[in-house]
Amino acid sequence: MSLGDTHGYNFSYLIKSSRDLAAAIDSLLHYDTLVADIGTAKFSHNTEVATICWTPNQQCSEQVVLRNMTAWVAVVRHLLDPHLAPSCLHLEHSFTQQQLQQLSDWFGCDVKGGMTVNKIDFPHDYLQFKFSSDNPLMHHALVQLSQEQLADIQAVQLVSQRVLNILMSKQDL
Repeated sequence: MSLGDTHGYNFSYLIKSSRDLAAAIDSLLHYDTLVADIGTAKFSHNTEVATICWTPNQQCSEQVVLRNMTAWVAVVRHLLDPHLAPSCLHLEHSFTQQQLQQLSDWFGCDVKGGMTVNKIDFPHDYLQFKFSSDNPLMHHALVQLSQEQLADIQAVQLVSQRVLNILMSKQDL
């Protein structure tokens, strides 16, 4: 997460001002590209387990994957309870048994490497945990600001893509 600009700070406050973990995950999924467009997160849940799957962009190293996964867990622990732990963590990269044990010790759950997906499973009940930093007015204002910033980024990307298409068509002549 690059905090070199205001997007990162706004995003951090957006997460902290959420009412509960479910709202924070919703914000994460909608506005993560404002901070770093390095992958795609998907969220699913049933009555017992909630899962965040993260597919990094091709150029991402295993350190980037570990940084994202540990950052998500660290933020939840900071905002809710330092002892919370996922149910299970799957990582696409392979690790030695010693590395897996170190990761397992930090995450507080079973960690498996060499899997087909990067994912964090956690108890569904965690979604209802309330944030002590809940601030509905701030959250609403930051959602509006994030929507505007995302629209600006998408507009620039659209213009960039049009220019690229024009340049590519000129090469074909």
